[in-house]
Amino acid sequence: MGTSLLCWVVIWLLGTGSTNAGVTQNPRHLVRRTGQEAILTCSPEKGHSYFYWYQQFLGEGLKFMIYLQKETILDQSGMPKKRFSTEFSEDGLSILKIQPAELGDSAVYFCASTEATSMQSPILSMHKRPPCPTSETAVGWGREGGTSFD
Repeated sequence: MGTSLLCWVVIWLLGTGSTNAGVTQNPRHLVRRTGQEAILTCSPEKGHSYFYWYQQFLGEGLKFMIYLQKETILDQSGMPKKRFSTEFSEDGLSILKIQPAELGDSAVYFCASTEATSMQSPILSMHKRPPCPTSETAVGWGREGGTSFD
């Protein structure tokens, strides 16, 4: 067997409970072999219908992946073109799928949600991504999660 079959994809979603803003990411831990599917879910704050997904590699800053309103993709300029996809569930969750997971997917994944008001349009909102969260400003952000290999 090749060594790649022995590598494990470990997805850490630290904090399965709500943050102070109500965004929840699940599962807390997900272990997959390379080549298997990894599924991450994001439950938004009540009343929010816009989702952001970010990826952060070890030692680097947040990298924007995708911005959606429910199932409608508004900006996917940072989304890997292959193996990554999103779905919207009937119960209001944003789902990020990685199929098949690879060693290079090892990262921390963040989800954020927001609501649009009558004063905003999705096009304007697209260009107003939230700032990188800190422990003091993590309103509307799910707790971080990550992918690593043993």
